[in-house]
Amino acid sequence: MLAACTASVGLTLPEGAELQSVKIRGSARPVKPEGSHVVLPVEPGSQEIEVAWRRKGGMSLLTRLPKVGLDLPAVNATLSLTLP
Repeated sequence: MLAACTASVGLTLPEGAELQSVKIRGSARPVKPEGSHVVLPVEPGSQEIEVAWRRKGGMSLLTRLPKVGLDLPAVNATLSLTLP
């Protein structure tokens, strides 16, 4: 993420998701979700933000990643699935 000034960005997790961790520039940040909404502190400059969550339920042969909502338009956003 590239930010011009200090701000907050809202992220809406998929339904039923439980927030596991938030890392900004590689450092863990304590962030408390409000329901499925998470507010991320953003500092000026370029930064990588990693948000990890877990959902209950199994997988099938064809699994699709759930939708994640951002309060702002975004480009070059990546979702990845990590199996336990």
